[in-house]
Amino acid sequence: MTEPSTRHPSSSKLTGDVLMYALELGMPVHYLSGFGKHLGSALPAYSRNGQLRLAQYRRYEDQAQKLELMKAMVATKIHNQATVLYRHGVKEHPLKQRKASVAAQKTIDQVRGMEGLAAQEYFSYWSQMLKGNWQFSGRNRRPPTDPVNALLSFAYGL
Repeated sequence: MTEPSTRHPSSSKLTGDVLMYALELGMPVHYLSGFGKHLGSALPAYSRNGQLRLAQYRRYEDQAQKLELMKAMVATKIHNQATVLYRHGVKEHPLKQRKASVAAQKTIDQVRGMEGLAAQEYFSYWSQMLKGNWQFSGRNRRPPTDPVNALLSFAYGL
């Protein structure tokens, strides 16, 4: 007796030539069911993962580069938070100054502090942005205590 196929009706087909080309480029090919279950993989004979991982570790050890990368990520996050506020009609807020002050920070902990302050300021505007019956008195988690925080935690988890 054979098992029913788990193939999704609109699944993609991969030709042998495409598979060979991907493997020649050093790209692994992973096969998933229509529901996203891993079925197997075709792996190249030579993997770049080792060299890539070593390069990542070298970058991680470079404190100056790590600080600059973190500043860029936090400044971008604050910029995106300011964009959300702007789209909801909040034109004046402290996030503009907070974003500018990220560049002046000298340590990773100081940058994290700026990120935390910006998040606190960002979420302080949510109660006036939400419409209808949605209530929001501030960010909380582990466990979230209201529907908005539950949705935020769920979305961050995804």
